[in-house]
Amino acid sequence: MKARKHITFILAFCLSANILPAQTDTEPVTVQVKNEAAINTKGLEFSPTFYEDGIVFISTNNAGLKKRTDKNNQMYTSILRSRRSADGALAVAEPFSKELSTQYNEGPVCFDRTAETVYFSRNIIVNGKEKYSKDGSLMMRVYVSHKEGELWSEPQPVFPVNDEGYADCHPAISIDGDKLFFSSNRPGGIGGMDIYVSYRVGQSWSEPVNLGAGVNSSGNEA
Repeated sequence: MKARKHITFILAFCLSANILPAQTDTEPVTVQVKNEAAINTKGLEFSPTFYEDGIVFISTNNAGLKKRTDKNNQMYTSILRSRRSADGALAVAEPFSKELSTQYNEGPVCFDRTAETVYFSRNIIVNGKEKYSKDGSLMMRVYVSHKEGELWSEPQPVFPVNDEGYADCHPAISIDGDKLFFSSNRPGGIGGMDIYVSYRVGQSWSEPVNLGAGVNSSGNEA
């Protein structure tokens, strides 16, 4: 996905504080930065989010994929999970959920405040193949899945958040669950990838609203 080239990938470093003195406006806070070597690889690890006893994050290092790159030579991403051990370190990562996994791109993800609902990006797949736009970019959608016991429900696209023919990705849900933010390269934006918001209306969502020039630029926001 061409748009993905403009996205800043953040290596999944977790902050581990050895000394945390009382914080005030004038007192500095001393923090030790620790490389979580068990989950970092030669590939990309990014977009970590806290989940239960560890983190969920996105990685290009997934041995379960039959094919590692798309036709633009961009590496596929997968949703992985790492649990924190008794000594505080993150354990070796594993796939987060088979119900959310395909052989193509998944992620980034976000959870609602209950951690029972997850929103995430995924390729649009038609007849078993990724769908590309006219400019050669991978087309993405925002999906939602709900936890059912120990499993996750079949992911469903979130409408009208998604716009056919374009990339809608990188969802983020507000704390109250009433606002869904995401990035899109749909027509009418200010730059390439702009940030939009959709408001919850009952069991559905409103038409997305561009956050405007105060947030978006002529470049890419994602």
